[in-house]
Amino acid sequence: MPPSPGTVETQDYGDLMWSSRRCRLLQTRRWRGQFYDVAFELVTNDEAKEVVLRTPETTYFPIGVERMAVLMEEAGFTRVRRIDGCLFQPVLVGTRSVSGRAAFCKFSPATERTAPPLAGGLPRRGAALDPHRTGGLALARP
Repeated sequence: MPPSPGTVETQDYGDLMWSSRRCRLLQTRRWRGQFYDVAFELVTNDEAKEVVLRTPETTYFPIGVERMAVLMEEAGFTRVRRIDGCLFQPVLVGTRSVSGRAAFCKFSPATERTAPPLAGGLPRRGAALDPHRTGGLALARP
């Protein structure tokens, strides 16, 4: 059960140096029903407590791994499974058919040369997305 709307939680990540100034890194979570907004602030450790850096807020919809697996299956994924130990959080993977053909992801720096622009939907058949624009993954359609 999420905290009541308007609740602000703060996570303190401790001290660090920023531009020769001792600062403290803080993460704030501002709850809005089932969602929360996250931002990071870098605040000086002196009396002024000046905010020297603030990230834009981003919104999260926190759901459990089990619920995410159900949503993936409802979206047409099969063989949904959880992988632990490869990132700081669990990873869920699954297989989904696209027009009767299997879709798969693979890393291939060479696909960068054949990548179409991201605008305009999925790439043409046989093309792949630029792995530098997709965080290291290229989507290939057989």
